[in-house]
Amino acid sequence: HVEGTVPQASDVIIDVRGPETIEVFNKVGRAGPIWVNTGKVSISGIPTLLLVFSTRPVHNCLCRSEIDRCELDAAAIKSKIKIEPRAMASEVVADEFLKLKYRQKSYQLANTGIQMEDPAEVGQHYTLDFIWPKNAAPGTYVVRVCACQGGNVEDSLEVPLKVVEVGFPAMIADLAKDRPATYGIISVVVAVLAGFGIDFFTTRIFN
Repeated sequence: HVEGTVPQASDVIIDVRGPETIEVFNKVGRAGPIWVNTGKVSISGIPTLLLVFSTRPVHNCLCRSEIDRCELDAAAIKSKIKIEPRAMASEVVADEFLKLKYRQKSYQLANTGIQMEDPAEVGQHYTLDFIWPKNAAPGTYVVRVCACQGGNVEDSLEVPLKVVEVGFPAMIADLAKDRPATYGIISVVVAVLAGFGIDFFTTRIFN
């Protein structure tokens, strides 16, 4: 949940982005009748997560140069992608990588979503509620709010958003990190019990 106040007659754009990292993929090619790995491709230069919300479509709030500067649409992001080795750099690789991000819900660039209240003397209040992507890893993300007028960003504010695991997933992660021997023993015991359990129920069902 994000909320705040901006000057009257302002459009609001909120983007949530993760840190930049290097992602490595296998590149496949055809060798006769089968597909095989022909090398690896590393992609960097863009955030691991990018969620963009706005009062209106982004291209109606900002001019092209501001969109590129703030990296708020697919064209702006695509221009920042770095592909190595350069011999494999192509439009196809960049397009397929962005399609993967969209399928994973890591990139959501066409979601308006921000609600504006009636103007008041001190400005206009805005609110945003959105669902956090399930595959976003724990870490520190950045939430940026931009107040836009006349096609430009008049003011902006960034705040960190720390995402942490809680409950049972956090307990398992801590166990694996701090007590690997105990974690290994428990994993083996659970696997053995699961195997005996499946065998027991399978025997009962088919008998």
